[in-house]
Amino acid sequence: MTGGILGFLVFIVMIPLLVREAGDLARSLARCLLRWGARRLGREDRVERYEEEWLADLERVPGNLTKLAYACGVVAWSVPRLRAQFRRGRHRARLRAVLTGPMMDRIDEQLAGSPEIGAALQRLAEMLVPEFADHCFIDLFQDGTLIRRAMRHAGGWTPAPGTWARVGEQIRYPEGHFCQRAMACLETVLADLPEERYSPPPSAQSMATAREVGLRSVLAAPLYARGVLLGVMSLALSDLTDKTSHHYTTADRDLISAVAGQVAIAIDNARTVPGRAPDCAGPSSISLQISWP
Repeated sequence: MTGGILGFLVFIVMIPLLVREAGDLARSLARCLLRWGARRLGREDRVERYEEEWLADLERVPGNLTKLAYACGVVAWSVPRLRAQFRRGRHRARLRAVLTGPMMDRIDEQLAGSPEIGAALQRLAEMLVPEFADHCFIDLFQDGTLIRRAMRHAGGWTPAPGTWARVGEQIRYPEGHFCQRAMACLETVLADLPEERYSPPPSAQSMATAREVGLRSVLAAPLYARGVLLGVMSLALSDLTDKTSHHYTTADRDLISAVAGQVAIAIDNARTVPGRAPDCAGPSSISLQISWP
C-alpha cells in the first residue's frame, strides 16, 4: 500500500517536471537553431540582424514545441533561400568589380607585355585558378588546328599523360562537347556534370580523368574578336578543392563571358603588334559552324 502511494506521488510530481523540462529544452533548442541558421547565411554583416529578428519572432510563437517547429522551418526554408539570394548578390558584385576593376587591365598588360602569348595566357590561367575554378584550359587555333596554349589546375594536381591534352598538344572536341558548342554558337556554355550523353568526352581516357577528379560544373567561353574565332577558354569545378559550391551559376557564366571577350580582344591586339612573332596566329576567318573529324 505504501509503495503504491509513493509510486503515485512520484508519478504526479515527476511527469509535470519532465514536461516542463522538455518544454524548456525545446525552447532552448529552438533558440540555438536560429542562432546557428543566422551564422549559416554567409553574410557576417547580416548575422546579428536576422538573429535578432528570428529570436523576436520566436518569442511571439505560443507553446514550446511550436517554437521548435518554427525554428526548424526557418532553418529548412528561410536560410537556404537567403543564402542563395546573398550568393547572387556576391556574384553581381564580383562581376561589377571585374568589369570596372584592375583585373581587365592586368589581362591586357599580361598579353601586351609578353613576347610570347602562350606565357601570358598561362599567367592568366593562374589568375583564374583557384579564384574562379579548379581547372582552366585555353585553346587557340593555329593554322586551322586547335592547340592547347595554357592549362592550370588547383593544388598542383596534373593529369596523367594521354588523358587531358597538355600545353602544345592538339585538342579535338567532338560534336556536342560543351567547348565545341561554345565555339559553334559563339556563346558561353554552362554545363553541370556528369552528363555523358549531353557532352561527349574527347576520349575515354579524358572521361576517366574527369571522374577521377570529380568534375562537377564547367563553363566554356568562345574567344571571339572582330569577326574571328580565336579559340575557346574553359573553366571547371571539381572535388580538388573544398568549395562551398561545386556548381557554377548564370552569374558566373556572365562573368566569364565578359572576361573571355576581353581576353579575345587582347589576343587579337597582341597578334597585330609589329615585330611580334605570330605564335598563336590562326586563320583569317573561321566558320561559325564548326565540324570535327
